Amino acid sequence: MIRLDFRRFVAMCSLGVILLSGCAAHRAPPPLNEAELLNVFAMETLGETAPAANAVRLLTAMPDFCIDLHRPERSIFAEEARDVGQLDKILMRLGLRGGFTAWHGTGSLSAKSIDPAMAGRLSGATARLTLEFVRRPAPAVADKPWPDRCRQRNWLTAPIYQDEFAFVESGWTCGGLCGAGHLIALEYRGGRWRVVGIHDTWNG
Repeated sequence: MIRLDFRRFVAMCSLGVILLSGCAAHRAPPPLNEAELLNVFAMETLGETAPAANAVRLLTAMPDFCIDLHRPERSIFAEEARDVGQLDKILMRLGLRGGFTAWHGTGSLSAKSIDPAMAGRLSGATARLTLEFVRRPAPAVADKPWPDRCRQRNWLTAPIYQDEFAFVESGWTCGGLCGAGHLIALEYRGGRWRVVGIHDTWNG
């Protein structure tokens, strides 16, 4: 016969309630909206101290300057998943190999590395995202033509969420070999998304 200790039963129930309430309180952050994507673009392009709305208004006033905040580009994570070797996949699953590691700041801090602890968290999150793309390959992406007037082309891709981060890819071209691309990492803090690191993906 199983004897029930009433005090132990109450204690276990109380612990369960605490754990459940803690899980309920930890809600996923809201997705990035259009205004926040514009802020991301302004910060990544002109520096974190630039007033985003004024900066974007000034840039878009130029007739040959075009911005696409929803460019359907093939994800850098899809490329990484395609190229990563079997040994590296195993090491990623074991947590012994990270993803993208070279992260730096924004604006005036662009030449400086970010905090090593944050860089480690971003490396782990990007490794897990790469493995997600290994398990579920990204579909083919159709080309989206730009208007003929666009000489300076700037774009962001749809955010990809992993752990507590959002990752947005950005790029710009101005003809020929002129251009660059970045992976922007954001973390939800204090009620808003904040850029916590930038990884350079390509340069023209």
